[in-house]
Amino acid sequence: MRFGGAWWTASALAISLGFPSAARADDALETARRLYAAAAYEDALKTLEGAQPGTADTAATVAVEQQRLLCLVALGRAADAEGAMTAIVQADPLYVPDASTAPPRVRAAFKDVRARLLPAIARAQYEQARQAFEGADYADASAGFARVLSIVERSEGAGADPVLRDVAVLAAGFKTLSDKASAPAPSTPAAAPPVEAAAAAPVPPRVYAAAYPGLTAPTVVRQVVPQWPRSLGPPPNRDAVLAIVINEKGLVESARMTRVVHRTYDQLLLNAVSTWAYVPAQLAGEPVKFRKVIKLSFR
Repeated sequence: MRFGGAWWTASALAISLGFPSAARADDALETARRLYAAAAYEDALKTLEGAQPGTADTAATVAVEQQRLLCLVALGRAADAEGAMTAIVQADPLYVPDASTAPPRVRAAFKDVRARLLPAIARAQYEQARQAFEGADYADASAGFARVLSIVERSEGAGADPVLRDVAVLAAGFKTLSDKASAPAPSTPAAAPPVEAAAAAPVPPRVYAAAYPGLTAPTVVRQVVPQWPRSLGPPPNRDAVLAIVINEKGLVESARMTRVVHRTYDQLLLNAVSTWAYVPAQLAGEPVKFRKVIKLSFR
């Protein structure tokens, strides 16, 4: 990344990058801004060393790194300027320079930095949202999955990146589950008085199968079956059968091979199911456990 040219004047930079001031900038940041305006770039950078906000203060972090970027670009320190861009993207993955005013070189540099960082950032934020989901904090989980989807949508070339594609599919599926789980439960009508001669109602099964009346089967969010490893030689020309139980959260609760194919491959397959996810089966509008049987042919 290289910067240069007459447009890198102090006033042009401040306008073209479109950097917002921090709502309550501390004295060090304000001092650095005054030094920058006076073209004392090195002094401004030294002052910014005392303007490090807490990691939870995203706006302040972005404001400090934006000011640092202005100084570094003015000094022609391209590599360090890219480091400031990295810090901005890590603090706010949704940040994009103003396309109508930012110089093309700045936009191109930010695009490269974002392309490099966003897959890992999206994956990390997906895992945080997944932990909230596992902890039954469905509102936070839904917000987290929505943020992941926003990051992917704002990513240039997201469709060509396998990590971002997979994360988007998982986040979309789990956001649906989170929204359903956090929705208020429907009011329960008053129970009808018992009928003396009525026969006892059958007890519903704990784990449902596809043939159960009124059941909506689960749909796949992620179900990646491992390829047959070349190290095991040619496929064995037979079928394997895997039975799994999908719980009310759309996760695989248990799995077992009902027809084995190869001890090594069987273990690969059983390991893979821990990453599978579904929109759970539904009965009368409520998620239920479901037994799914998967047949795999190796020829």
